[in-house]
Amino acid sequence: MDVPGRLRLAEWLATPTRVNDLSGIADGWRDLDCRVLLGPTGTADSAFGAHLRRSFLAALAPGASDQARHSKPCPWDPPCALDVFLREQLRAGGDGLPKPYVLFWDQEGQAMQVTLRIFGTACDWGAAAADALTAALRELPWRKALHCTPPRPLHREVGPCPWIDVPEGPLTLRLVSSMDDEGSADKGRDIAARILSRALRRIDALARWQGLGLEDDAMRALTAQVHALRATDIRLRPGQHLSPNAAGQKRHSRVLTGEFDLPDLPDDLRLLLSLALRCHVGRHTNEGLGRLSVRVKAGELPLSQD
Repeated sequence: MDVPGRLRLAEWLATPTRVNDLSGIADGWRDLDCRVLLGPTGTADSAFGAHLRRSFLAALAPGASDQARHSKPCPWDPPCALDVFLREQLRAGGDGLPKPYVLFWDQEGQAMQVTLRIFGTACDWGAAAADALTAALRELPWRKALHCTPPRPLHREVGPCPWIDVPEGPLTLRLVSSMDDEGSADKGRDIAARILSRALRRIDALARWQGLGLEDDAMRALTAQVHALRATDIRLRPGQHLSPNAAGQKRHSRVLTGEFDLPDLPDDLRLLLSLALRCHVGRHTNEGLGRLSVRVKAGELPLSQD
């Protein structure tokens, strides 16, 4: 799905095609993974994601317009990659759209695989983003971030994230990485309803990057299903996420880790979970937070490179 050259990106994002169920979102969904294998590395802590995000955005700056480098709208058509991945689109006196990417990593011993996942029309800037990620990993302050010498990029691959359906039956939902627990509009609700409500709102917003959006009636019906959910055997614990900024301020936010069980879900909510596993949930997803996985009696599903 290409943005027509004659249209500004903001105009395109503001005029989605409305669909009446989540299957319409899923059918039109596009994403792209850039995976870089590194080694040897130290063990990442909660602050690593902030270093990774800043290094990625900094690596996009050399090819950007002067306006984008100062967090202002890029005047180019199409806009530069930094404008797409840095600036909050459609922000006008309130929250704008989520950034069209997530960053996360997996470690096994001294090897680390870093993944940049891009959503929707932002994939059209995928080549620039993949090169920027590779450059960012070379320039990331490894000694400061992980107390190790800079690792070598061992392998890179770019391709779509495979789609895997969430099966029928009772599930265990696990927070693979911590999920932020601040500013939620669903405080006081059951934890399953809180997390899936956040997932639904995020998916509806990210669908704009696919050129799509849910009809209001469909959103209300899905919200009612989500709010009726009840988790069982809740095994969550609180924690803190550290997100230091370029000025050296050590910003902390409350997070949750752990898992809980879900009942057998209707088709719509299993599809919602399938999409949430791709785009993660909550704030700071571009710093590694909000990854989910699900498992059934047969074992864990390979849905988020867990």
